[in-house]
Amino acid sequence: MTDYTFASALLSTKSASLLNKAQFRELRNADDDGFILKLQSFGYGVGEQPKAVEAIVGAEVLKLKRELSEIMPNDDLAPYFFTKYDLTNIRAYYKKKLFQAELGPFEPTGFLTEKELSQAILKNDYYNLQEPYKHLISEANNQTFSDSHSLVTFLEKTFQKLLYEQIKSRQDASLEKYFVISTDINNLITLLRSRKLRSDAEQVKNNLLDCGSISIADIVHLVEASDREIASFYATAYLTRFSEPLDLFFEDGNFSSLEHALLRFLVDELTRDAVDIKSSANIIIYVIRKQIELIDIRRIHLDRASAAMVDET
Repeated sequence: MTDYTFASALLSTKSASLLNKAQFRELRNADDDGFILKLQSFGYGVGEQPKAVEAIVGAEVLKLKRELSEIMPNDDLAPYFFTKYDLTNIRAYYKKKLFQAELGPFEPTGFLTEKELSQAILKNDYYNLQEPYKHLISEANNQTFSDSHSLVTFLEKTFQKLLYEQIKSRQDASLEKYFVISTDINNLITLLRSRKLRSDAEQVKNNLLDCGSISIADIVHLVEASDREIASFYATAYLTRFSEPLDLFFEDGNFSSLEHALLRFLVDELTRDAVDIKSSANIIIYVIRKQIELIDIRRIHLDRASAAMVDET
């Protein structure tokens, strides 16, 4: 297993630069123009003209990617935190190739470049790509898709399994824990949103991801279940700490509060591993906290009264 002592020590010092309660209080009290100026005073978008909050947040994600790459230049841990951006770009290029869709804005936070994706997907030259992208494109090229929905479902589910196989081969317990619990969180929120939309079981099944601790089949059985039955199911599953946030969610229907509670659980679980400074746990925790910070910035900009996770730490 890789020794992450050096990277963990560096990121522990960077944790002090995450926005604190007092700084979020200043953001809450600022108008829209003042909000951007406050962010800049906190070190976001420094040296640039005031612009949209979303652009500033996007620049912070790119900054996080650069930081991790600089701290771990010869390690492949960092890309696991940005795979969703690569998948977004891969979906876009396949939609262009198969359904003549227009390419939307390219997500620069992924690890595959526009040139690499164009060469791999539009020109079928993917042999020099790293895994699991090479395997994903090879699998996709052997399929026939009737519409963009079936394409997206295939790419997401196949990529999920390939990522998990690669993570297991690393023998990194903290990274595997992060991946599995993140999948459980994603699937639970997908289930609850689908019930709000009154989606049928087949639709829910297509939107759920494999490789969590709870099987897709078990989750699909909850589509028609009552709130009490869902809470009871999670209370008896090994992730018992999902049950209390669920009880609160069924009272107020607040997805933001539920997501915050589940992310706190994920951080708490990884904190147990972080005692070993050689593990990747401290790095993963820093990435999660940075992602939470950016989520909170977006939410508070849209609604100054919205709950922020920083308020609960």
